[in-house]
Amino acid sequence: MHSLGDGTLDPLYLYLSMIHSGTSLFVLDNSGARLVKCIQVYGHRKSVGSVGTQILVSVRQLSRKISQPKVKVSQVVKAVITGLAAPKSRKDGLTVHGSRNTCVLLSANGTPIGSRSGGPVNCDTPAAPYAKVLALAPNAY
Repeated sequence: MHSLGDGTLDPLYLYLSMIHSGTSLFVLDNSGARLVKCIQVYGHRKSVGSVGTQILVSVRQLSRKISQPKVKVSQVVKAVITGLAAPKSRKDGLTVHGSRNTCVLLSANGTPIGSRSGGPVNCDTPAAPYAKVLALAPNAY
C-alpha cells in the first residue's frame, strides 16, 4: 500500500503518519476543547511526534456539549498525543491504529486539564509521566 516495493515503507508516508506542526487533532478530555492544531513538537530533532510525545497546541474549536469550558478559542496549551490515525507496528508484530489523531490537554505542571477522558488511549503512551492520562481513559488499545 505505502511500500517502496522492497518491503520498506515510503519515508514520505512515515513523515505524514506522524504529528507535525500544522496537524489538527481531536481532544479526548472534557476540558471544553474539541479540535486543536499543533504548533510545536517537543523533544524530537525532526519535529515530528507519535504517541506519548508532548506538543504545544492552539485551541481551534470548542465542544458544544460543555457549558463552561476550561479553555478558550485560540488559547495556547500543552498536550500529549494519545492516538494516531496512521497504522503503527509494535514489537510483537501487531499493527494498531485509531480512527483519528487524538490528544489530551495538559496544564502548566503536566496534569490533565479535564477530569474525564472521552475515548480510548493508545497503550504505547508512557506510563511514568502520564499516569493520570492513562487513569482517566475508559480503556486502552
